[in-house]
Amino acid sequence: MGILYLLSTIGLVQGLKFMGSAGKARLGNAVAAFSVLLALGATTYSAITPGTSTAHFVILGLLLMSGTVIGRIWSYRVAMTSMPQLVSLFNALGGLSAVLLGLNAMHTLDNGPGHKAAGVVLILGVVLGGIAFTGSVAAYLKLDGRRMPVARRAHRLAARALLLVQLGLLLSFLLLPGTTLPIKALLPVMALLA
Repeated sequence: MGILYLLSTIGLVQGLKFMGSAGKARLGNAVAAFSVLLALGATTYSAITPGTSTAHFVILGLLLMSGTVIGRIWSYRVAMTSMPQLVSLFNALGGLSAVLLGLNAMHTLDNGPGHKAAGVVLILGVVLGGIAFTGSVAAYLKLDGRRMPVARRAHRLAARALLLVQLGLLLSFLLLPGTTLPIKALLPVMALLA
């Protein structure tokens, strides 16, 4: 599977490079789309275990089809001059999905070997997803000509308090041996900060 992920990553980067040129933009879209499909196929194939029911794959297929239909409808309804706003909305949805996936994966975290590394990966996923989500929403509002919401003093104080709680839980997760409780409390706090 590692080679497929590597090939899809290289293809995605090459596709993005092609999109920078007007003459190769169509090729770039095709290469990037194929790379994403390759990574999706590899991930789906690696998820197949002896206990996997067909219901999981039906749900996966329905979610993929609904996302494709919604994306296609949005891309046809949006004027070309509003395309940057649409891209920032799609990016925001990707960041939000990273946050939700991290929160969901938190329930499978146990005290086994490597749980600290898995916890750090979850933390990074939620943090980066939250940053992508909030940054993309801010970009959408700026591109759309709407005013950014003004942060009130109470909001800033609450954000700082949540940040201190987050740092305390992170330190307790990293320093206390054999416990996953701090990370199970940390990830929802991080989602609130996003």
